[in-house]
Amino acid sequence: MKTSQMMFVALAATAAAATGCNGGVGMGLAPLDHPAMVVANSTQPQSQVTLYHQGALDPSASLTVVKIDNGFLRMRSESKQAAVEQLIFLLADADLAPSTSMPKGLKLRNQRLELPAPLAAEVLSKSMNSLTARAHGSLRYHADLLDEDGTLRATGPVATDAADFDVRATRYEFGVHVTVDAAPQGTCWKIPGVLDISNCSLYVELEGDSISD
Repeated sequence: MKTSQMMFVALAATAAAATGCNGGVGMGLAPLDHPAMVVANSTQPQSQVTLYHQGALDPSASLTVVKIDNGFLRMRSESKQAAVEQLIFLLADADLAPSTSMPKGLKLRNQRLELPAPLAAEVLSKSMNSLTARAHGSLRYHADLLDEDGTLRATGPVATDAADFDVRATRYEFGVHVTVDAAPQGTCWKIPGVLDISNCSLYVELEGDSISD
């Protein structure tokens, strides 16, 4: 099992222990207009990162869509403030096409975006069944480059440029539906000497639970 996958399994196990459930969502969901903790770790298939990449591999910017295979979020909320305590997204493998300067292309493996430390967030709106919070900060990007002989070479970690991202939690009968989205303009992150990633659009849907805090 990949290191990133092992990390995600550990986070999911922690979430299950914290919410007192085994796999699915719990029935005793905390209202979101009271102090609560939202934990979500079931990623929906429409989750993805859309980005432009440019650099030694591709001098002209090219659009790429990368699926998000797994995700984990933990957020606590109070009356007017919230904190995104953990956030991690495991991205699908990406094979970028060859170019004149890199005739064998580029194979990215074990891609991961994560929050390096808890981040304060402003509560924009809240009710018993919904909560929207906005945070501003940087994520950390990790990836391995797959060489022709099968060797994995680590890149980074590198910090993304700071940007706003919104977290929306909606409580329903069987759980809490969470979306995370951001659309920073300009440079998002760099793989030094290889790629500049810009004009990203991050959209993630997760299913989870809420418990009283």
